Amino acid sequence: MLVGDELYIPLADPGWIRPAPAPENLRVRLSCDVTIGRDAIHIRYQIANETDRRYVVFNQLSPEAVNPAGVVQVDFNGAALVLSKQILPRPRHVHVTDNIPLQSLLEPGGVLTDHISVPLPAKVNNSVRHSWLASRSGGTRRYAPARPRRTERVTLIIGILEVRPGTLVYPSWQGPGIYGVQGVDEEEEQIALSRTITLPEPIEILDLAEVPGAAGR
Repeated sequence: MLVGDELYIPLADPGWIRPAPAPENLRVRLSCDVTIGRDAIHIRYQIANETDRRYVVFNQLSPEAVNPAGVVQVDFNGAALVLSKQILPRPRHVHVTDNIPLQSLLEPGGVLTDHISVPLPAKVNNSVRHSWLASRSGGTRRYAPARPRRTERVTLIIGILEVRPGTLVYPSWQGPGIYGVQGVDEEEEQIALSRTITLPEPIEILDLAEVPGAAGR
């Protein structure tokens, strides 16, 4: 049975592809407001592009969703609830299907606003972490959001990518304002904008835990 830090994605393992943290002098700013309701946590965030360059934002996880505010990657890192819209970190030797979301386009001087609503208790749904844990047992163990946790910290992560010369940004068939990119390694070039908020009271989380039954059953 995996315990403690073994349950969480290693933060500094070079065997993982992960987004680079945004440099301090990057003039693409992420701000957010958090509200805790009776049965959900709500985050309204804004990304302001104060540069003369275009960026894409990996926020279109499921453009066809009826409730897009509820489509967000939910995880727990041992200390904070992590809500993200990004290309998820993954082991270099593991191929992950559909790990690259579609994007919104952020023009120079532009501002993007969006909101997230996650029912409480927040259930971890990080598919990469789930598969990673199962693979470490050779598929003999099954994991599900079943371990109660409490935290007063929430980290919001939004992945962005600078549109450089040679990068093609094309409209997606999935709807207006939705884009894809070509001519760039999105995973290697992604930058993570992040903010961590301390809540006035703790919230409930259901973290991944080993549950009875072999994986895949």
